[in-house]
Amino acid sequence: MISKLSYVGLFLALTLVHICAHLKPTIEANASIKTINLQLTRKLNLYVGYEYHHTMLWQAVMNTALLLFGFWRCQREVDNAKIRYRLPDPNNNVRISAAAEVKLDWFRRRGKLPTSWQLFPMRHFAWFGAPWTLTLLFHEFCNYAQLNLVMRHFCTSLPEVLLLYVRLQMLYLQSLLTNIIGSYLLQFHGAVVTLTASHANYINYESNLFVGDE
Repeated sequence: MISKLSYVGLFLALTLVHICAHLKPTIEANASIKTINLQLTRKLNLYVGYEYHHTMLWQAVMNTALLLFGFWRCQREVDNAKIRYRLPDPNNNVRISAAAEVKLDWFRRRGKLPTSWQLFPMRHFAWFGAPWTLTLLFHEFCNYAQLNLVMRHFCTSLPEVLLLYVRLQMLYLQSLLTNIIGSYLLQFHGAVVTLTASHANYINYESNLFVGDE
């Protein structure tokens, strides 16, 4: 179904997605009031960032490893079922589950050749994928609700909060990419300095709640 190299790519991608779901939003407010030529200028800036802990990495690695281990076991089940379909002799050494045997009998009676996804044991895979999926959805919901609860006080709509939450996750990925490739850019003059200077670990959000001139 998928190659060994694809497992490595899936492991990295799913781990990063899980870490992004664990990131805790942080918000700092900076209010400034200035008087210029007898005019009062008020301004409120929000610095929206994220909080990262190393425990998030270990949780993501464990859940992703369990997910891919379950997928690997299901893939072996599919491969054994294909062999059993071609060699239906019950005395061979290939062993499959009772559910897979029922599927094969159904396809044999109809003279159809089953595909890999038709033989894939989704219920068995769901047990391995449940921890990854449930923790992902739980943290995504809690972190978004926390961010929305605060940002709604600053006249921010739901689509804006959702976009801001996605930008926070992209900000983490950008920071991670900067740290990974930073060592390889040391040979270029000022490349690392320029890359680091152009990256900040927060998003500057100007609120319209406290902005005005009098």
